[in-house]
Parts: sequence; structure tokens; C-alpha cells
Amino acid sequence: MLRPSAFAILLALTTLSACNDRTSTDPTGLSDEPLTPRSSLETESPWLQVDPIPFDRLDPEAAAEHLEGLIAASQLTLDHSLQSGAVPASVALERSGAPVAAFAARFFGLAQLHDSEPWNEANRAVRARLSTHLAGLRGDRRLLEHLQDELRSMDAPDGETRRLAQQSLRHLIDEGAALSPDEQRHLQSIDGELAELKARFDQNLERETRRFEIHVTDPGRLRGLPASAIEQARRDARDRGHDNGWALTLGVHSLFPALRHLHDRELRKALYQGWQRRAGGLRFGQQHDNPALIERILRLRAERASLLGYRHHLDLRLHSGSLGDSDRLRNWLDRLEAAARPGADAEIEVIEAMMRLDGIEGPPQAWDRWYYRQRLIEQAGLDQATGSIDFPLRGILEAAFALSERLWSLEFESVTAPAWHPEVESWQVRDGDGSLMGQLMLDLVHRPGKRGGAWMSVFRRGHVDESGQRVPPVVAIIANFPRPPGTEPVRLSPHQVETVFHELGHALHEMFSMTRFEALAGTQVPADFVEFPALWMERWTWMPGTLEEFVTDPRTGCPFSEALRRSLAERQRLLAGLDLLEQIAAVRLDLAMHELSAEQDASLMALEGRIRTTMDLPPLLAPAHRFDGYRELITGSKDGQAYRSLWAETLAAEAFERTRLDRSVGRHTLQRLRQDVLAAGNGREPAAVVREFLGGEPAPDALLRERAVGASGD
Repeated sequence: MLRPSAFAILLALTTLSACNDRTSTDPTGLSDEPLTPRSSLETESPWLQVDPIPFDRLDPEAAAEHLEGLIAASQLTLDHSLQSGAVPASVALERSGAPVAAFAARFFGLAQLHDSEPWNEANRAVRARLSTHLAGLRGDRRLLEHLQDELRSMDAPDGETRRLAQQSLRHLIDEGAALSPDEQRHLQSIDGELAELKARFDQNLERETRRFEIHVTDPGRLRGLPASAIEQARRDARDRGHDNGWALTLGVHSLFPALRHLHDRELRKALYQGWQRRAGGLRFGQQHDNPALIERILRLRAERASLLGYRHHLDLRLHSGSLGDSDRLRNWLDRLEAAARPGADAEIEVIEAMMRLDGIEGPPQAWDRWYYRQRLIEQAGLDQATGSIDFPLRGILEAAFALSERLWSLEFESVTAPAWHPEVESWQVRDGDGSLMGQLMLDLVHRPGKRGGAWMSVFRRGHVDESGQRVPPVVAIIANFPRPPGTEPVRLSPHQVETVFHELGHALHEMFSMTRFEALAGTQVPADFVEFPALWMERWTWMPGTLEEFVTDPRTGCPFSEALRRSLAERQRLLAGLDLLEQIAAVRLDLAMHELSAEQDASLMALEGRIRTTMDLPPLLAPAHRFDGYRELITGSKDGQAYRSLWAETLAAEAFERTRLDRSVGRHTLQRLRQDVLAAGNGREPAAVVREFLGGEPAPDALLRERAVGASGD
């Protein structure tokens, strides 16, 4: 995944970046007057030094002090620029905020890698100061009026400067800049309560996850569970104070092996219900009433959207996306659902037949889903073919770099550069003509203090500066791949292999950036568009010619085979209809949750019941499976945007199908993808860019063909 970034300084609380310490004039005709000179703190601060960025000298202890000086200098520069009128207000805002944004990118990028008290303390101080700074920008009526005047006076219907002005104004307004002082105080009150409620929800979720256990004393009840999982359950029991037996918990290491392998259906049911109950999916026996918190959060989101001038929270989210309005979203979902339904019904019949052989009558339930999926995998021989397969990290990196060279003539050269940890590798990425595209840093193996998961961080954004020179980006791919014992090489599961290609897709999106404004560069696109290039790149992972030269079949030592490739693809397509139907249900639940007005019933049980009824959803599926029991919709980043992953998959599937059809057409399409889509960043409306690239509105047919759940074929 890509850690979310924001627009210029308006949202510098996230991992925004970019820095250019040149003060030369702008050759675009925007101004012949340089901005005010940078402060000595700004030019001397290690947090803003470039070529190279001194990652090994970025100390959190003085970070807040550096930020204070940068904010003061930024405000002086902005004031001077607005008073002189030498550059448009949006340009003045972007350039004056660049040093603060650069600091924020580096600070928050590194804070994710250091879970220590100095970093945590600095993190709290930096966030608080940036929040105050954002509130100041939001309350600056003069800035708002300058941006409104700028757009009114522009003749050009398009262009980067207009796009910058549109985005600057939209973000300011969505942060409450157009509200009266009383309304702004009300907005701040809502935001404060939302933050408190979401923190309580997360605390309840974590508390329930840790608290729950099923203590098993009869070894017969563990039949089917792999030996390694049984041994882990024994250790969990000891760690929880039991003298004997085994403990099944809601930790990922315990829950999913149990749901996949346990023959004991009642145990699977108890585990599944405990997993859902902790988040508010079931009320019975719940110690902390998350459903009440969810209802309050939904009401506050609706009230906040109304205050900002939107019908509901969903409109607020779609307004900033690339898909469009709710009607277009529903039409797209309808097409997907119609295609997924026949396959899902057939898959349920297969599962029911297997259950009858086990002596179980009635429709399959949610706690049966993973178990019978595993049985299907085993019956098809796919578990033996792919279950324990792994790949060497070094070979996968070589394959990913070679693919980039084949697609776009890129070259990767290992270099020595300052880094935040000795294990970090640095690479220079060059274009086919030898020009420097950017610096890629790799920090891929787990170590204590790193945030979990995998993501791409941007420490400097690629753009064309005021003198017309391209500033190459500095990006990092971060992951938590398992550390092997001793000196053994790092090895990856098939999913982790896909992660490497996915995150490289994000990195190349940044590498290709050619925008004039850093706030529009690379991955600074709408949240429902940002995953598209990464998902497109990920689709090359198992294509013929990608891995053969660099990895062998771990089972045989022979070259990566077509048979293994087919097994991996077949395993991914198992129950594809049910998987897609559940994704659609999750999106529809999100729409129902965030299309409410502040006065409507926000009962989660009522909303989910309505989705189940209108979709005739089989009991095997639950709309919240993919969202960790509502967590992403409540405290994560997908409130009102649960559709965005599926939408990005739709774009990626259609673009990928076009680029691989044949070598000549594909080569032309690849260059168009690079120049017209990736290099453009957010310099143009992404929805329009995609329509031009695809030659029309995106359609779900390629995604449906890819998942083998049927397509219209037109």
C-alpha cells in the first residue's frame, strides 16, 4: 500500500514531501520576482538538506524546534507573496509551504520506522504544531479570497496552474475555510469528538482482541490444525497463565489457521463470532459497546458534511475522487454484482455438497467459508503445489528491476548513500538516455520499532523546478518480510512477491513525475486513483517472462514452470464469485453508512440488515470481512471510500489487458501510460486522463475476465 500523502501544506500532517532550495526565477511567466530569501534555519537544517538527504543525522529531539522556524519563515514568505501579487495565490501557497512539507515528509516517513520514546514524543509535538498551523491557514480569509479571485480571473479551462488553484481552494474549503468563525469552532468541536471516539473504538477493539480466548483441553477438538499451529496454541496457553491445554485467540497467527483447518465446526463458529463481536458486528456478550460508538461517529460525520455544504459524508468523499458521483458508483456496482452472482451461486452449491458429505445440512455460514475453501485447495492438489512455496528476495528484486528495464528501459545501479539503518539499500534509477530518474531506497526486512505492513514513502517529490530543471525524487519501499535465522537469505511467500511489484509500481509513479508543482506530483492524486499504477505493476508478477530467469521452483530447483504459474493463478481464482460479491457488499454497506443525514437512523445492525436483504446476501458472506470488523470504515481511511480498491482494480485490469495484448500495441500503450498518466500526476483531472488513455469510460469487463467470474464480452 501507499501511505497516504496530502496536498501541499494544507494537509502536511501526513507524509507529504518535496523540497527545492533554489530561489531562481520562474521561466513559465508566472513571475520574474523571486520569493523572499530562505531563513538561515531553513538552509542549514539537516531536515531540508538534499543531494544527499542526511538520513543518518535526522534527530527527532530538535525536530519541533526546526519546524517552528520553518513555519514562521513559510508564513512570512506567503504574506510577502500575497501582498506583492507577483505570483498567483495558489503558487505562493505551494512554494511557501514547500519547506514545511519537505520537513513533514521526512519526519513522518522516519517516525514510522522508529517506535521509541524520543520519536513518539517528537511525533506528538510535531503533529500538534502542524495542526495549529493548518487551523491558521483554514482561518485565513485573505488566502481564501485570493484563491477565489485567482480562479475567477483565469481564462484557461485547464493547465497545471488552474489545477493547482482548484485543488488548493477545494482543500481549504473542505477544511472549513469558508465557514464563519462560529461554524469553524463547531467544526473543530466535531473533529475533536471524532478523534476521541475513534481512539476509544480502537482501544476497545484491541482490548477485546487481547482478552478473547478459547481454552481447549481436549486434543481431539484440534483435529485438522497443522502441527505448527497446535504448538503455537500450546505456547499461547502457557503465556496466558494456563497450566495445560491450548489457547485459541483472535490474533492473526491463531484465528485464520483455525478458521481454515479446524474440523470442529463449533470451535470455528465461536472464534468467528468473537472476531466480529469485538468490533460491533455482534452485540451479545460484548464488554465494550462499539456499536454505540459507531452510531455516534456516523452521525458526527453526517453533521460535519452538512456543515461543509454537502448532502452527506459520501458526497464529501466522492467530490474529491476520480470515479464521480454516487449514481455512477452504483451503476458500476450493479454491473459487477450481476456478473458475480451466477459464479457465487455455483460456488455455494459446491460447498453445500461438501457439507452434506460431512453430515451437515443447511446453508453454509460465515465460519464455514475459509474451512471449505481450504478443502477445495487440498482436493485440487493446490495446497501441495503452492502451500509452502517461497521465493528468494534477491531474485525477486532482480526480476522486478529487469521488468522495469524491459517495459521502460530503466536501469538500477546500487549506490552508497546515507540511510536511517545499516540494512537499507540505495539505488539510482536512470532512464534509457542515462538521465537520473531518482533514488530508490529499500528497507524490506522486519525489525523491532517498524510499523507493520508494507508501503512506499516519498522523501522528496520529482518535479520540474522554477529554473526548468527536473528535481529527481527520493522514495523508499518499506516492508516487514520475515527475518530468516542466521545468515540464510530472505524468502518470500507468493503474496509477498506481489507486494514487491506493487510497491515498485508506486515508486515508479513518483519516478516518472514531470509536474511543475510538487503538490501535484506523482502519487498526489485522488485516493481512489492512487493504487491504480501499483495494481497495474503487480499484475506483471506471474506473467511469462517475469520470473523465469531469476528464480527457480523452490520444490524442484528447476526453472520457474508454467505448471507452477497455473497453480498459483488457479488458487487465487478459487471462490472468485463469492469473493467479489463480498467486496461489493462491503462497498454497499459503506455507502449506506455514509449516505445518512444527521437525523437518520445510524444503527449498524439495521444498515447491515438492509444490505443483506437488498442483495439477498448468502449467510456465508458478511459485508465487513474485508475491513477487519468495520475498522477501516470507522477509524481507518476508507470511510465513504470502501469502493476505491475495487475501482483501482478495475482501472488496472483494463489498462493491463491493453498493454499486454501484443508487443507492438503494448509498447505504444506503455509509453502513453508513462507520459500521459503517470508523469502527469495530479496536474490534470485523473478521471479525464483515464478516459483519454482507455478511449472511453472504464468498464469492469477486463476485471471480470481476469477473475474468471464472467463478463459481457462487449
